[in-house]
Amino acid sequence: MSEHKEHSSEHKSHHKDSKKKRYIILGAIGGLVLIFAISLILLLRSPTTPAYLNIEQGDVQVNTGSGWSPASDGMELSLDDKVKTLADSSAILVLYESIIVNLKSNTEVAISELAEDKVKIDQESGTTWNKFTKLAGIASYEIETPNTVATVRGTDFMMGMDHLLMGSGDLTYMAKESGQKMALSKITKVVLRDGKLVEEEMTPEEKAMVIDEKRKTMYEMRKMRAREINKHPNVYRIVKAIAGVDDKEADVRISKMDWGRIREDTLIEKAPVRVASVEKFVMLTKQIKREKADLEALGYKEPLPGWMAPAILESKEMPPDPLKDDAMPPEPLK
Repeated sequence: MSEHKEHSSEHKSHHKDSKKKRYIILGAIGGLVLIFAISLILLLRSPTTPAYLNIEQGDVQVNTGSGWSPASDGMELSLDDKVKTLADSSAILVLYESIIVNLKSNTEVAISELAEDKVKIDQESGTTWNKFTKLAGIASYEIETPNTVATVRGTDFMMGMDHLLMGSGDLTYMAKESGQKMALSKITKVVLRDGKLVEEEMTPEEKAMVIDEKRKTMYEMRKMRAREINKHPNVYRIVKAIAGVDDKEADVRISKMDWGRIREDTLIEKAPVRVASVEKFVMLTKQIKREKADLEALGYKEPLPGWMAPAILESKEMPPDPLKDDAMPPEPLK
């Protein structure tokens, strides 16, 4: 009887230990699944930065509510923050990774609206070059000076205090005092004169300025694309592993996408799941190619990348072909 009780007690103890081990194993598996799920979510999503600042050159200042202070390159900004460039200075304000605002010297702007569907900038002084890409789904972009307002649906343009140089796309330009509006959809110049908007032909110097600004915008979008890659190193490590390329070859392939030699859409088509960062990469590449096409239509030719250059340029001088009748022997070594 005593032996039976001991055996029963051992059986119950063994049963409890088994259940405990099972719970531990299930808990560990659950933890691993949770970690995997969180990792997958982080891998697939790509949060958009509402506003950040790139300092191009010189002295740039910001006012985040407690007075003006020196800005730092790459710093993030918020609603109602102000940016000011001093003499011989320039900076680029990027809004929702969709809108590029290039502040020229002696320019001051404030972020007056910063929502996912609408962004507005108050330009207090100076000159800006603006590029609206619609990458993050923003429907409207507006920039206002004391005298004029430009409402944009997708374009690039230079905004002065009383004039506008249109690069491409569509926008509505309005004189605040008279309420006069002009719908613009081509390369042109509009000046506010005596309270009225007057369309004029650009000078050769102004056309050259538009080309130069569009060229800078194209390079800025390439920086935005590189920033997206740097935000998600694990994603692009996987992409490169699948493609079987190293960093150098990956850079070449990205360049080939810009030059139309490789379709950027294949990144999405071949992906087993939708990855937000890769989709951003593809959309930015399409915008870069569109800007490149605009520049070529205006007569600007981007310098050829290294991978397009003939391989012979990278080699030393070749000896003459001995099969040619006029072949001369190489110079003797000295």
